[in-house]
This record gives sequence, C-alpha cells and structure tokens, in this order.
Amino acid sequence: MASWILGIVEVVFDSCGICPVAHEGSRLEGALVAVQAAETWQARQDHLSEAVDLLSERHHQAGFELPAPAVHPFFDRPFTTTNVEIPAFFVDRIPDDGIQSLPVIRSIEQWNDNVDVLTHPARRLAAGAVYDIAQD
Repeated sequence: MASWILGIVEVVFDSCGICPVAHEGSRLEGALVAVQAAETWQARQDHLSEAVDLLSERHHQAGFELPAPAVHPFFDRPFTTTNVEIPAFFVDRIPDDGIQSLPVIRSIEQWNDNVDVLTHPARRLAAGAVYDIAQD
C-alpha cells in the first residue's frame, strides 16, 4: 500500500531531524492509502491535498513557519496546487553557498511534452542544454 511512500517521507524528514510519522503517521498514511485507492481524480486530489496539509502542519509544529495555505485553488479551474512559495522557503534556508548559487531549472516536463524527447536520456539532456542557453 502506501508504506513505501511513508518510508520515503520518514527518511527525508529524519534527515532533517523531524519526523511527521511519529505524530501524524496514521493520518498521513491514511491519506496516502486513500490517494492510491481513489477512483476519481477529484478524490485523489482531495487526499493528496490532505497529505500536503498534514506535512505542512507537521513542519509548523517543528518550528518552520511555512507560507500558508499549503494547498490552494489553481486559478478558476477545478484543481488545487501547492503553494509556490513553499519550495522557495526551503531553498532559501540551504546553508551551502554552492548549492544556493545553482540555477533553478524546473523539470523538462513543464515545458516539453514530446515523448521522443522525454523517453531518451540523451535527447532530454540536449533539450535541457538548449534551455540553459536560452536562459542566459
């Protein structure tokens, strides 16, 4: 079921010294299991939103004042999305200047939907290189 997802969450948060599983484990696991069992995209979205909210809540309990809300409507469409300020919140707190200086390049899937590019590593790298040049 969702135990492998919960295991990943545990590893990530344990490395940060916080573990949402200890406090919110059964609720988080329940939300993740419900995501997998959902029969409609709306139900899946609701359960994913619940999981994100639970993780955000746990971060608040650990002393991280994340931007709120964690999940909000995606414009006037029937979808929700995570708060775009949350990743920036964590990136801003990375203490390594070398990592901080790296450019932020989003996933290639956000700007390219060509299967012939996405399914071939060499083509993905070539497309990414073009993107890097275009950003300069």
